[in-house]
Amino acid sequence: MGASIGGVEVVEGTRVKWGLLGSILVGGPLYAYFEGVIGVVQLVGGGIGAGLDGIRWFVSELVAGAFSGVTGSIGSAWAGFLVDVRFAGPGAFAVTVGATMLTLFLFVWGVSQVRG
Repeated sequence: MGASIGGVEVVEGTRVKWGLLGSILVGGPLYAYFEGVIGVVQLVGGGIGAGLDGIRWFVSELVAGAFSGVTGSIGSAWAGFLVDVRFAGPGAFAVTVGATMLTLFLFVWGVSQVRG
């Protein structure tokens, strides 16, 4: 046996430092074991987190895709209405306010019907 292990002197003259030698021979493998256990736990946790992130992304895209057509249609309808509201001449502002109030009323009524 050499006078050092990994650069650590375990022999002092002719005397062996048994405590230090024991801590190197037992502590090193224990440290490696627990580092491995911690790594596995972190790996599993990261995998679960990544899986849940994938589910979150899928559900949010599904909901966004389901409602993107509705919101796009409403936006197009309003844009067309605002272009054609000129038929009312000076009363265009009143017609726009009335249409806005009617839309909000229908939205609130629809939500209350869904909620029961």
